[in-house]
Amino acid sequence: MKHVIRNKNVLELLEKPIEKMKREPKGIANFSNDYLRCYRDVWKVTARFNWNNEEGESWRDILRASARAEFEQIKEENDPLIIGKFLITWRDAINRMHEKVNDVNMKMTSFVDETRTDSVNQKAFDPFKDRNVM
Repeated sequence: MKHVIRNKNVLELLEKPIEKMKREPKGIANFSNDYLRCYRDVWKVTARFNWNNEEGESWRDILRASARAEFEQIKEENDPLIIGKFLITWRDAINRMHEKVNDVNMKMTSFVDETRTDSVNQKAFDPFKDRNVM
């Protein structure tokens, strides 16, 4: 058991409530890299939204404008706890969007494969059919 509890400072840190921890604005520079990385990921994932809503507006543009507004708002924040929560929330949202878009894409692909009528009567292509293989 001694080797498990080597560093008591880490245990003390984990036992403190996060609201009572001392907050220093030193780490904000580190958040700027995460901030930009997260914003780039938002742009990458929204590029896959290429359909329009009922009013004819592109979902990609709507989602990007909404994300831009939220990212601009958090730029002014100095509290590392709030910035950290923001980044964690956005990371989770981006991951969920990736999963949902991938699921829908897989469902569409399988639906198209199952309902194709142009390949039902055709035999599968066999490149070795007419060859004399020794």
